[in-house]
Amino acid sequence: MRDEDLSTARITSLATLERAIAEIGSLFSHATPAIWRGHGNVAWPLRAEVFRPLHDSHHYDELALTQAFLAQAESRHRRCPPHGDVVGWLMLARQGGLPTRLLDWTRNPLVALYFAALPDPARPDADGCVWAVDPGVLNLRLTGRRALAAADDPSLRPLFAAAFATPDPDDEPEADAVAAVRMREVDHRVLTQQGCYTIHQDGKDLTETDYRYVVDPLQPNPVWRRAFVVPRTHKRHLLDLLAAIGIQRSTLFLDLETLSDDLKRSVPRLASEMATGF
Repeated sequence: MRDEDLSTARITSLATLERAIAEIGSLFSHATPAIWRGHGNVAWPLRAEVFRPLHDSHHYDELALTQAFLAQAESRHRRCPPHGDVVGWLMLARQGGLPTRLLDWTRNPLVALYFAALPDPARPDADGCVWAVDPGVLNLRLTGRRALAAADDPSLRPLFAAAFATPDPDDEPEADAVAAVRMREVDHRVLTQQGCYTIHQDGKDLTETDYRYVVDPLQPNPVWRRAFVVPRTHKRHLLDLLAAIGIQRSTLFLDLETLSDDLKRSVPRLASEMATGF
């Protein structure tokens, strides 16, 4: 993380989150709302999972992953996209947990704060952070528009197609290409988490990407990303506050696994209360 990306505001309560939102409103353009992402460890990069190095310094074979997913998903999922729909298939793969070139974001800063307040299992003593990005500035270079892009935008198709086959050199996007895209609502988590993605051409950390082209003659080098530290000492308090207003795992992940986890915690307690007459 570069020093100029880090806000002096630290998120320790819902009131300080409100101040962070106000800071983004004053720094970013008003062409399109910001998108947000929460990190349990402030040191984590903004890099899509398929490009992150593994513990043994190797990397995922993106093409092998996506081709295997294409070959086997239809026997396990009843609503697969049609063949040739590279956008639909990559989104389905990501929503299924496959490492892809898609990085998850949300349009709701409360959702981002929830993920930032979760502990990093490898470094439970680490501070978290909430990232905000202006998708309009991010997208202008590729789409020509200052807006969150539709996933089916023709200018973004090469970014999606490159995940499934060796791209045509004449159709390959420039290095470091990144775009912010709306998600298709093919999964309940898209709705509950108000999700969107950034799609990445390669493994460069988004915090290392610089946009020095002129977006606005009156603002030639706009601020388009910002990070807010979430101190580790306040994480538990923030999770309790968020749960009180309905932002918790059981409302963000409406699946059978989450339901089962909730029942495992609640049913034994209810049985005990019934046995003692309470």
